[in-house]
Amino acid sequence: MRNILTVLCVFSVLIFANNPKDSITINLCIDLAIKNNPVIKSADATVELGEANFSSVRSGLLPSISFQSGVTKNGGTTFTGPTTRTSDYETYSLGFQGTQLIFDSWKSIYRLNAQSSLTKASVYDASNTRQSIIVNVQAAFYTYIQAKRVKDASLDMFKQSEEHLAQAKAFYEAGKKPLFDVLKGQSDLANSKLNYIRSVNSEKTARIQLENLTNTKFDSTSVFVDDIQIEQFIFPDIGNLDESMNVAINNRPDLLSALMKQRSNEALVSSAFSAHLPTLSATGGYFWRSFDLSTQFQSSWNAGVTLSIPIFQGLGLLAADQQAKANLKISTAQYESVLQSVRLDVEQQLLNLNETKERMQAAEAFYKLAEETLKLAVSRYEQEIGSPVEVTDAQVALLNAKVSLIQSFYDAKIAVARYMKAIGRL
Repeated sequence: MRNILTVLCVFSVLIFANNPKDSITINLCIDLAIKNNPVIKSADATVELGEANFSSVRSGLLPSISFQSGVTKNGGTTFTGPTTRTSDYETYSLGFQGTQLIFDSWKSIYRLNAQSSLTKASVYDASNTRQSIIVNVQAAFYTYIQAKRVKDASLDMFKQSEEHLAQAKAFYEAGKKPLFDVLKGQSDLANSKLNYIRSVNSEKTARIQLENLTNTKFDSTSVFVDDIQIEQFIFPDIGNLDESMNVAINNRPDLLSALMKQRSNEALVSSAFSAHLPTLSATGGYFWRSFDLSTQFQSSWNAGVTLSIPIFQGLGLLAADQQAKANLKISTAQYESVLQSVRLDVEQQLLNLNETKERMQAAEAFYKLAEETLKLAVSRYEQEIGSPVEVTDAQVALLNAKVSLIQSFYDAKIAVARYMKAIGRL
């Protein structure tokens, strides 16, 4: 098989060697998609938002210090015991005031843990987005290369049909073959031309899909090549379903994201319960005040602690408890749903891998047999002991065999990429 596959792709390898600047490889397409795809940009921005939210929650555990300065204009009547007097003066002040949370029954700690888990979830979501884009780009790239190979095979068959028609006409003009052979050759030529037209359209469609994923319009002179050596392609060492699932559970980013969201809601349930418990905080400040800017400012300070115990909050705390528990149930169910989807994905990709292995083996045997059959049919026709139907059938069989071999190889590459994505190892 390696020799056959090498022959099929030797043309692209030669192009890659002679035109390195104009060559488009799978790695380049992946880099372009990661750089240009708006879905990835959105996922990265979500990670930045999660990190900012984490910093915001963490700030509640740190001291708060503010500088305060002001001027107050006072006027009117001032009462001092039984006497009154008219006053008109200004007060100038400046100083610092600070607060520090001492203990809030771990409520802030639980909130911080919850936000930390959400931030990790956003990182896993971004990773899952990247992997999805990468595997889609790989599938689109290999589908495009496959379409090019099929187009080349269809073109070869079209040329062979032209040669066969010319030979049939020569035999007919020499009186060695009937007119039927010429008509049959014309019919085969028209059919091969139709197949070629379809293959050209399939190639253009596959290219459009690749350009859409990479968000890049490739130049018409660019050459797309498979820069992976054909003879080095091997299937990954895969295990059974249970072994693959164990790898997926520890590596699938969408599953890890769902787990982090579940843990976040667990922490929020604990935080909601802690809202019923006391909170202890400290305050302190140092100020300078004066009634005139030309006089010396007098200093003063304050310090104290505040204990807050919620007694009745209009049933708001009870509602917060119920909301947190409901969100936990939702995230738990979502984790189970993702786990179920992961298992289905892994199982399907395992089946696809096994299928592509068997298809490659069958395609190789089919191709070799079709080659020999066509040689025999052409030889029989040239010796005037065969019929044009034999040649046509052999040509069609060879084209189908070549297309099947091309498709099985690139389908195998796509199957490997999707399997690695399914177990989180892409």
